[in-house]
Amino acid sequence: MLLVTTATTTFSQWTPMQNGTNGNIYAIAVDSINNYVYVGGDFTFAGGVFSPFIAKWDGTSWSSLATGMNAPVRALYFLNGELYAGGNFTQAGSVAANRVAKWTGTSWINLGGGADSTVRAIGEFNSQIYIGGNFLIADGITVNHIAKWDGAAWQAMGTGASPGYIPSVNAIQNYNGYLYVGGFFNSVNGVGAVHIARWNGFTWQGLGIGLDASVEAFTVWNNKLVVGGGFSTLGWFGSPGNIATYDGSVWNGLGSGTGGNVTGNDVLALTSFAGKLIAGGKFNTAGGITVNKIGAWDGNTWQALSTGMNNDVKSLSVLNSCLYAGGNFSTSGGLTTNFISTWCGPVGIEEHTLSENFLLSPNPTSDKNITMTYNISVQKMLTINLYNFYGKLLKTQNTESSYATSEIKISLEGLPNGIYFVKLNIDGIEVVRKLVKIP
Repeated sequence: MLLVTTATTTFSQWTPMQNGTNGNIYAIAVDSINNYVYVGGDFTFAGGVFSPFIAKWDGTSWSSLATGMNAPVRALYFLNGELYAGGNFTQAGSVAANRVAKWTGTSWINLGGGADSTVRAIGEFNSQIYIGGNFLIADGITVNHIAKWDGAAWQAMGTGASPGYIPSVNAIQNYNGYLYVGGFFNSVNGVGAVHIARWNGFTWQGLGIGLDASVEAFTVWNNKLVVGGGFSTLGWFGSPGNIATYDGSVWNGLGSGTGGNVTGNDVLALTSFAGKLIAGGKFNTAGGITVNKIGAWDGNTWQALSTGMNNDVKSLSVLNSCLYAGGNFSTSGGLTTNFISTWCGPVGIEEHTLSENFLLSPNPTSDKNITMTYNISVQKMLTINLYNFYGKLLKTQNTESSYATSEIKISLEGLPNGIYFVKLNIDGIEVVRKLVKIP
């Protein structure tokens, strides 16, 4: 009989991606068609491969994008089969490209005259690319920290964002018919907008009296805009501690946030994964529990992902049921991961375990096939997924369970020796078993 129990510990864990990179990762973007993960940052090698400031992960190995860039990459965005990169660089591959460029899959292309200073954010709205950052000029025209690419040239969006201690647009997000921008500014196109504003395609709007400090990250989760940064208050709406949701009219905090209202607990990256909101940044606690730079919010409470990281998480993304985190950390969950790692599987207290009646044999194995044995007292549809050590999905099998002990053969033919994971999903309940293939 299948025994289902709620578990407070995880069978998921952070996993290295070969030996990572040799420097900070600031941005991650994914190609869900070809199953590629792109990373940008301040590094020159990825997995031992020379790949200056930008690299591609295919699930098993790293590769370069032509000859890379000549300075750090700080923003990545994948749209319609093409990768957009922004940062401090002035050259992409062999092409002159001022702080923004496009990778077609085989070569780099510049986007007009680019920008005169750092590009920190890239996003899409109404099928057009937008960039934000420290720049004042794009394509020779004054744009003040935010600009739109029309396919041929950069365009201003009014008079842009100003002023601020060091004015910058750090985050861009398409949400519910608006383009939201966040950063360090007090107005956009002359409209009062403190650190956050939105664009409807024609005009800018502020959001009440805004926030008391910078915005660093956006995502959309449970049909709400999630905002992260260094702020401690939301105008009239309370003290969320660096992270909050916005539904278009109302702000809400997420418990006590990341370390309450103490400075230095900024949220720098956000994404949605396994039904939960994932936040990364400088913080060590979230909702009063120790999480160490990364935490998961389930709508009611914060949860840790193993023991977290030993330094800041600066970028997050998701591909094929795996979470990818980059930053300036060297360890994840106590393992050496060197600036990037991946987490495949459920998160937090909603994970489940099954009884010992879910077995793989022989294990370890040198056979071409293994046998998965299970026992379940009700008839259910089963999904069996096989992943490699790095979380890449290799194959899927679907079958209907019987009312007694059953066996399913899983082919390992053509797979190299190493560590794999078999995930069994029964009506939304999942369990993972490690499988070792030997010579």
